[in-house]
Amino acid sequence: MADPYFIHRIALSPLLHGNSKEVLALNLSKVGVIGEDTFVSFIAQQGLAPLWHDLLSQHDLQSQLSHRSLQALSRFSAEAAAHYLLQKSALPEIRAVFDAKHIEHAVYKGVANRERLYDNAALRPAADIDLLVGADNRDRAIASLVSAGYVLRPNADNASHEVNLQRGALTIDLHWDILRPGRTREPLAAALLKDRVDAGDHWALSPSAALFVALVHPVFAKYATAPQSTLIRMLDLSRQLPNDDRTVASTLQLLQRGGVNTAAWIMLWWLLSLSEGATSNHTAAAKTLSEKTAPGTLRRAYLKLWLKNDLASALQGNALLVQFAFTLLAHDQLSDALSALRGIQNSSKQQSIDMQALRCAAETGKTSGASTV
Repeated sequence: MADPYFIHRIALSPLLHGNSKEVLALNLSKVGVIGEDTFVSFIAQQGLAPLWHDLLSQHDLQSQLSHRSLQALSRFSAEAAAHYLLQKSALPEIRAVFDAKHIEHAVYKGVANRERLYDNAALRPAADIDLLVGADNRDRAIASLVSAGYVLRPNADNASHEVNLQRGALTIDLHWDILRPGRTREPLAAALLKDRVDAGDHWALSPSAALFVALVHPVFAKYATAPQSTLIRMLDLSRQLPNDDRTVASTLQLLQRGGVNTAAWIMLWWLLSLSEGATSNHTAAAKTLSEKTAPGTLRRAYLKLWLKNDLASALQGNALLVQFAFTLLAHDQLSDALSALRGIQNSSKQQSIDMQALRCAAETGKTSGASTV
């Protein structure tokens, strides 16, 4: 049976092996098996094109790809750099808007990760700025952003826990829970914001809270191994894995509170599978956390079968099947899975009410007369 992750390993391996020239050259030699155009399109879709472009330049291996492919990689890098500068300039504006209103918040996921984990943050693309606030600050946060020139772009499917706001080419995803209500045993936004850290031009989650999100969010929101999950998240995860017992303990506590140890194990299993041959402290940390979060024998065997065959990708056209056959089993107990189902039902019933509340908050921002930043 063909390895469903053959192209994933080639794309990720040089970056997981410390940007080694030898590993890069070895994986470049395998690109022909896939097809150069296919490979370049894949790493672009997975958020890795700028990092590959930089790595090829570092090791003077550009000659291993065609001029057309190098031009494409250069274009992706330039686009990522331009978008980075736009988002970077917005961070102090957002902080000023929220701090002035005493709205506790944090930038998280891609935009925050790249500032903390990458020497050159511009090489880590991010489609939007993810902001987390407490549920009780949802309406004030929306009103504040609208008064700062952002336009509300609500989506009824996600109105229970997040909303999109845009200002020109800038997009903010505002969250008041990291997942749909019911996916975790209790709402965790407040717990995640509790130990936020001052990152200068923005507030960020603590290392343990950021790691919790990296271990859990892609499983339920992106189906872990499906194309929309993107490998840049796996690289982020590998760089977030801690060596200190305190961060591990805090992360495990959050996973237990959320009833989502199994979701974390899924992400760790996939990372370890993709990092075969890589030796680092991060690999050791992944193994330790994997042992501490592993589900029971039968469920572990079932999930391994699912993951080894990348059924999330094969069945991505049938979201309901993936949710019932995969993501429900990423909860730790039957009661957690039932709570998730109730959450889906309640969110569906509440859609019109949630949408009206979001629009009302936006109207408040339009009429409040608050100054823009």
